[in-house]
Amino acid sequence: IAQALGLTTRSATELAADVRCLVLLGTELPVDDARLRELELIAITTHERGPVVQAKVALPASAWAEASGTVTNHQGFVQRMHPAFAPPGQALAAWEAVVRLAQATPAAAPAKLGYTHAREVFKDMTQAVPAWSTLTWAREARPLALRFAGSRG
Repeated sequence: IAQALGLTTRSATELAADVRCLVLLGTELPVDDARLRELELIAITTHERGPVVQAKVALPASAWAEASGTVTNHQGFVQRMHPAFAPPGQALAAWEAVVRLAQATPAAAPAKLGYTHAREVFKDMTQAVPAWSTLTWAREARPLALRFAGSRG
């Protein structure tokens, strides 16, 4: 997404003085508190903690159990995720919140962020990340109801 907007990666220590607004995805931000107070902060997150409480705007994101997509586990395996629950209220998948924010920003080129489904983000990642080049989205999973042995539900 950053590449589509023409952005480059910067470490927190290189965060230029000309940066006035920062979009935080999640709750962790390695920027010192003094610099953080100087920024207009927009947070896309599941929880209200850490630097998020200082955000001018906080957008609710769906949690991992509410999202369709992929996750890379601690062993480096990419795994598909299927939502177990609907997200609460107006929470969106983080990628969708980023797309909507970019489309609402006059300086952004909305055509570059025209994703409508997590599988489109996945497809772009398979083209941009060499280690993902052989991965496929596969088919959607059907909802499943499980009952554990001995349960009464």
